[in-house]
Amino acid sequence: MKLGVELYTETSLSVDDTTRFELHLTRSGEPVAGSRGLDRYLINGMVILGKRVAACGREAAYGHESTAAGLGLGPLEALPAVSSEIGDNYRGLKLHVDTNAVLDVGLFGSEFSLRITDPEQGRSLDIPLGRPDVRIDWESRGAFVVDLEPLLH
Repeated sequence: MKLGVELYTETSLSVDDTTRFELHLTRSGEPVAGSRGLDRYLINGMVILGKRVAACGREAAYGHESTAAGLGLGPLEALPAVSSEIGDNYRGLKLHVDTNAVLDVGLFGSEFSLRITDPEQGRSLDIPLGRPDVRIDWESRGAFVVDLEPLLH
């Protein structure tokens, strides 16, 4: 079974030339091969509500050429996820997020949502992180772990 995991904004997010997001999946504490994603912003700007800000499975850097007009004008959005093989069930599946954009777990929960895609089934699931059934562990400033197992069953 393969999954793609993407982080979306629930509010507008200011980024600058130091903003970064690193995401990866673990299963029962072990890294999921090919799931590491790194998104670096090399531009001062704004990612507007409802846009993808980071994703698993690839590395990308965004500058002026990443905007619609290629001149720093228009919406800024991260590239889609590359799906990772997670095995035959969701047991112990967690998403790790390390960022310098948001350091507090309360803000992280209210400002972002996840989109989890299953390319084999052609389905996606949108999960606002502010939902009461979403468990987010706060490991340190800017480091969060989202328990995906109960959300996918």
